[in-house]
Amino acid sequence: MTKSYDEFCPVALGLDVLGDRWTLLILRDLAWYGPARFKDFEYHNPGMSTALLSARLKQMRANGVVSKEGDLYRLVDSSGKVRAVIDSIASFGMEHVPQAQITMQRLTYIARRRTADHLRRLEALDRMTVTLEIGNMVVDLGVGDGTVEFSEGESQPSISLDAQEFSALIAGEASTLPGLPASHLRALQPA
Repeated sequence: MTKSYDEFCPVALGLDVLGDRWTLLILRDLAWYGPARFKDFEYHNPGMSTALLSARLKQMRANGVVSKEGDLYRLVDSSGKVRAVIDSIASFGMEHVPQAQITMQRLTYIARRRTADHLRRLEALDRMTVTLEIGNMVVDLGVGDGTVEFSEGESQPSISLDAQEFSALIAGEASTLPGLPASHLRALQPA
């Protein structure tokens, strides 16, 4: 059983349901990427123990925020309020990402998630690659033939983005990226 703030305050009541460690990241996965199996949460959140994941999913089911059908967990959010909370926290977080925190490991995570989000769309696209400078990193971004991939760039970058601009791009707030058509750009955005 999770601890309660035991206050009659809307913020405290909301935190009673959403405020435990890892809960918002589990809800992020469901809100942005759709239904998931237990092993999907483990794969995308490697720092979370299986016991904690199990406890969080059980508590969210008891709170009516998550349902389970077979082996798939689903977000119960007909009003869109949980998604709005996740999106607002993401927007706030993107304003606080320092340049130094953009690493190849994080780019690989983003690519893996976007590939999972848009697999069917990506399979229909011919591969296109654009070289980006993101902060102090030069990376090749490949989109199409079933994947989104970042790799260390070996040529002169054609586009330079700071952390905020890159964050806007992967959050779906950028409508253009030179060298990448709109069909390919959509594959970089959350589903």
